[in-house]
Amino acid sequence: MNGKGYTNERESARVRFLMTVICIIAVVMVIVYFTGSLLGKEGPVEEPEAAGTGAGTESVPGTDPAESAGSTETEGGTDTEFKVHISFSGPSGAPPPESADPSDTGSSADPGTTAPAPGGEGGIGTGTDREPPEPSKPPEFQFDYPIMAPHEHRWTAPTCTSRAICTVCGIAGAGPIEHEWMAATCTVPKTCKNCGATEGEPAGHDWLAATCLRPETCSVCGEERGEIGDHSWMEATCTAPMTCTVCGETSGDALGHWWLAATCSEPETCGRCGLTQGEPNGHNWLPATTTSPAVCANCGAVYGDRLPNRVTVAPFSYTEDELHLLARLICREAGYGSEDGMRAVATVVMNRVRSPYFGTTITEVINAPGQFPGGLDGVNASEICYTIAREVLAGNLYDSEILYFKSASTGIDWGPYRNYCFCVGGNNFYT
Repeated sequence: MNGKGYTNERESARVRFLMTVICIIAVVMVIVYFTGSLLGKEGPVEEPEAAGTGAGTESVPGTDPAESAGSTETEGGTDTEFKVHISFSGPSGAPPPESADPSDTGSSADPGTTAPAPGGEGGIGTGTDREPPEPSKPPEFQFDYPIMAPHEHRWTAPTCTSRAICTVCGIAGAGPIEHEWMAATCTVPKTCKNCGATEGEPAGHDWLAATCLRPETCSVCGEERGEIGDHSWMEATCTAPMTCTVCGETSGDALGHWWLAATCSEPETCGRCGLTQGEPNGHNWLPATTTSPAVCANCGAVYGDRLPNRVTVAPFSYTEDELHLLARLICREAGYGSEDGMRAVATVVMNRVRSPYFGTTITEVINAPGQFPGGLDGVNASEICYTIAREVLAGNLYDSEILYFKSASTGIDWGPYRNYCFCVGGNNFYT
């Protein structure tokens, strides 16, 4: 048996015991009452103290039912309350007469008047002012309940505004609880899901612009208002008609390609969309000359460099040392390039000798400050360098105009202040 069943059985036994005691007390009081009534007819008799204070009393001293069945704390924290009210009535429905003094012969009658003895002349109730006693009636018992039995609380759920209530005894329990808020919507403010209380204002709609598929629409709740909007047209292209970017509906026709004629370097090309077809026409090159590089007869594009302007002038006078100096310069500046590159480097030296701005001899031109690299004494020129040096000193120049050169691999651009002529032997030559 579990603890709960044991507790209920024990409480039931206590209730039965208490009711038995109350019934025994009631029976004793009835016996005492009737005994007193009989004795009262023969003379005054004191009532036993143990029998109580007479009919109509609610309890016997020392055995008060209210005290015996009062509030009792039970196991488990539940309350038991017994309220018992017992009332008794005499034979006539009124309390029995109080005991009288035997010497008092009738304080309520006139002086000199004596009540006839029972059984006298005239029988009962004749010749006297006193009425005969009524027949005895059984005692009346009244039990005033409720009696609160042991119970487990049955709680209602607490709310945001009220505490939990026991549906059996009505006492208050835990609570209230906190509000459980639901976020505000477009049309409803923040609301408690338990009690419905609200706080703040609705969030309001977030309207999206109307399109050709739907009217103005709230992005949050989907509510719509107004009319469906117009199409959002995208311009027609070469291959597609005018098209709505929202619903894909089309209008009109495609524009078609606008072909531009092929050029020397580009195939036929659409002037709208850039689509190409076919192949380029190719350049129609005109040969380079001593004054111009190769030029396309169709588009004017240039290719390569102009041809060197080979000339023959009067032989130069020189010493043996100047021959060695020129050969070592050719080896230093163009010794690893082509023979035409070597001739061009030697021609620059001899064109400067011919010019009035650089010096009148080979030694002056080569050793001029900032013009050519020094330290040529340690260079061992090859035989081809000496051959080309003698050729140029004889008056056979590679070009009649070139006065400057630099390595083609350097990043320096001489374009703004030098006239480019051609590139040969790894060097760019300028006038």
